[in-house]
Amino acid sequence: MTLARLKNEAVPDYASTRSGNIPVEGSEPAFVETPTSRRIYQACAHAEKTPTIVLIYGAPGVSKTTTALRYENDHWNSDRQCAHYVNLLGVTTPTSMLEMIAERVHPPSCAGSYRNVVMMRALADRLREGDLIILDECQSLRPDALDSVRFFLDEAGVGLVLMGNELVFSTIAGKNRRAMFAQLHSRVGMKLHLPHATEADADAVLRSFGVSDGTGREYGRQLALGPLALRGLVTVLGQARIVAAAKNRALDRQVMYATAKALGLDE
Repeated sequence: MTLARLKNEAVPDYASTRSGNIPVEGSEPAFVETPTSRRIYQACAHAEKTPTIVLIYGAPGVSKTTTALRYENDHWNSDRQCAHYVNLLGVTTPTSMLEMIAERVHPPSCAGSYRNVVMMRALADRLREGDLIILDECQSLRPDALDSVRFFLDEAGVGLVLMGNELVFSTIAGKNRRAMFAQLHSRVGMKLHLPHATEADADAVLRSFGVSDGTGREYGRQLALGPLALRGLVTVLGQARIVAAAKNRALDRQVMYATAKALGLDE
């Protein structure tokens, strides 16, 4: 069943009148603070204020990227220290990495230089002590690219957050790689491992969408703690919210389940 059909099909009202759910009103929440997002935010703040290198790694869909973007938004100001978020998905080489950083930091006219050292020096001149660089999706970087990021901490006094999947940790801090990355590893001041979303994370997201009854909460937790993670839960809730509004009913377990099934996300 497609979502378009679901809006017009009857959804069973199982326990909807007895639930604590509220009717769908207002706009969809843009950002939901969860216990895990607070830990990510605080880790970014630690990297900036110390300054140091912070590793944030683990499962996808637990709010790493959305929280980093929120931190950048909260700490960007052209007249004072800033946070710069850089997505390195698919980037492997030092040159490509520096070009991506340059796009965010806006260095002088050295951008595109064939000499990496020129770009690094220009970036260091442009950055200010107290700034923060957040590098997301670091798992694809080559060892020489990863190792070179410590330049910004050493030369510019800029905090660094390196985010990605489990491979980021095993590459930099794993037992088999510590010798190769000894200089970088020695500058890591904090490691934040996020192997999965938590029930408290799921509850925070569910509350923000108005889901508070027991069956809806349990189903939402099931989605969040499974392969879909929080990202998938938000996807289901966003579409279920549209269905619930079309039917003028609460956003409950039955609407969530029917929506997940229509999206093919119920497995």
